[in-house]
Amino acid sequence: YSLFIYAYYAYIDSTFFPEMIELRVQEFRMAGDNEASIEGFRQSAELILSPMVQSTFTLVGLLVLSAFYAGVVAKMVEKKHGKPA
Repeated sequence: YSLFIYAYYAYIDSTFFPEMIELRVQEFRMAGDNEASIEGFRQSAELILSPMVQSTFTLVGLLVLSAFYAGVVAKMVEKKHGKPA
């Protein structure tokens, strides 16, 4: 799934993140923020809103969720069948 997220945002919809960043930058300009803070936001957003970072967040999130589900299933089995010897 993480590979799909990377491929989608890197090749299929490659303009999604740059358009999102530019939209936010325009909102900051209309709000009257100074250029230094806008440029700082742009640099941070370009780091976080990239296909590699998003696919990494997806991978880590799915691993955490899988570990949680494994723990829940283990507790359910332990409750039903008792602890193994």
